[in-house]
Amino acid sequence: MAAHPDHPDAYINLGNLRAEQGLYAEARSLYERALRSYPQGFEAHYNLGKLFARQGEPEAAIDHYRRALALGANRGDVCNELGGVCREIGNLEEAASCYRQAITADSQDVRAYYNLSETLKIAGRLDEAAALDEQAVALKADYYPALAALVHLRQHMCNWDGIEQLWDRLRQEAIGRQDAAVTPFAMLSWTTTPEEQLTCARAWAARELAAATAMRSQLGFTFSSRGQRNRLRVGYLSADFRRHALAHLTAELFELHDRGQVEAIAYSCAPDDGSAIRRRLQRACDRFVDVAGESFVATARRIHGDEVDLLVDLDGWTFGARTRTLALRPAPVQASWLGYAGTMGSDCVDYVVADPIVIPEGSERYYAESVMRLPDCYQVSDRRREVSDRTPSREECGLPSRGFVFCCFNHAYKILPDVFGRWMRILTAVPDSVLWLGEANRWATDNLRRSAAAAGVAAERLVFAARKPLPEYLAQFRLADLAIDTFPYTSHTIANDALWLECPLVTCQGETFASRVAASALINAGLGNLVTESLTDYEHLIIELATAPEKLQELRRKLRESRDTCALFDTPRFVRNLERAYRTMFDTWIAKA
Repeated sequence: MAAHPDHPDAYINLGNLRAEQGLYAEARSLYERALRSYPQGFEAHYNLGKLFARQGEPEAAIDHYRRALALGANRGDVCNELGGVCREIGNLEEAASCYRQAITADSQDVRAYYNLSETLKIAGRLDEAAALDEQAVALKADYYPALAALVHLRQHMCNWDGIEQLWDRLRQEAIGRQDAAVTPFAMLSWTTTPEEQLTCARAWAARELAAATAMRSQLGFTFSSRGQRNRLRVGYLSADFRRHALAHLTAELFELHDRGQVEAIAYSCAPDDGSAIRRRLQRACDRFVDVAGESFVATARRIHGDEVDLLVDLDGWTFGARTRTLALRPAPVQASWLGYAGTMGSDCVDYVVADPIVIPEGSERYYAESVMRLPDCYQVSDRRREVSDRTPSREECGLPSRGFVFCCFNHAYKILPDVFGRWMRILTAVPDSVLWLGEANRWATDNLRRSAAAAGVAAERLVFAARKPLPEYLAQFRLADLAIDTFPYTSHTIANDALWLECPLVTCQGETFASRVAASALINAGLGNLVTESLTDYEHLIIELATAPEKLQELRRKLRESRDTCALFDTPRFVRNLERAYRTMFDTWIAKA
């Protein structure tokens, strides 16, 4: 550079080095210096695009990617990068167009097929998405991101052809590899061990949070003034403060927080959907902050500037989560709770909030976080949830006028072949019974009916409930005789809903967090006898209850009489337990600071 002070390549090379070192401000300055020397420089624009994308500044990133494309013809790598940023801000049409450009530029670009698949999946075009993943795997058999995505798509579509072989292959070849990109969320619904889930989460976190983690030292967040207030300032970070199961579970929590002990601030990462539940949350919080349009860095600065003592992430590794904000460590204590049933696998989360059922004693080694157990159920309940006074008729719901009704309104991806096979045996053993499922997508409906027919069960014995507003959906439980669970990803909010509506649920508990949530709900509702330890016992218990109406009546009576006093629905008691846990977490940090 000394010999050629205006040579753009020298600035670009040094900028790349500084970017790798996490010195983003210096890297940006060097790229911009290269552009002053050569305004038509493709590499400078491309690297600035990547730099802004890494720092969560999508608009600036898009601008430089577009300039790079204009200068560098149809470069597939730029198209992929630009598509990723467009998808992140919700511009699915432009994202898909970018990925198609990348495929046109290089028909062997497996990353572009996978990226286009992920975009079409968000848009609900599951069949097209699956075909693209299949193309990617055909081009490169060990391209594990597409293979893992294909498996999860097939679960959503209940297309189980060869799925067990694909699971086995992913478990043997891909789990734990950063380049494999197996999402921890997908792992929750596979038959995996807690150790495998931890390994997967660690690899995913290392991959996804590396750039954000490198920025921590630049931001220079300090917490010297913490601990001087009487009230604990708790921030809740989520993309689900909207028409979503998490919002419906947590609404009463915010209303019941002891304002003398806790100041609750909600940071909402999703746009306002205008729903009644969002309005309720806005009224219930001390402050409700819409950060949907902010970069993850700006949100971290905001949280730090608000002097939040404890930041509670409600999303984990789910769609729309602002996990990179957590990676910047804007609060002295950070915890994961409720929205994600597993470990985050990262050092940016100090605690996972659990209970003695979902994470039993001795399982701590499978969590990157310290385990903070509440004494009862870790799941909060909303006693004020709105339930329609009107119960629909069986005919309105497509149910036969008589006969036993089993229900499972869980997501279609939670339904796996083994459990479905047991459901078919249960229907065979209980004459005139039907299985009432939640309507997911047309592929799942068709595939499940075909699977039923292949098992010797008439397809019409599967009835699908159309999506309805929450009060009407909840009223449907009054028509069900018995709720039956999925495995290993069991019912979470739906278990809570069923029990609130006095509909008994049979579950099977496994070793993982996700496989024990329904068990925790049942035990804390006083119905631990409906928790089984094997799928064989699960099948037998369901048949026994379905053929013994007096036992079911007794279970319903018990739910009705204990609903207002059992631990699961004692929300004031839950809130006090949670607040004590928050205080313990924060006081532990103060003692070490």
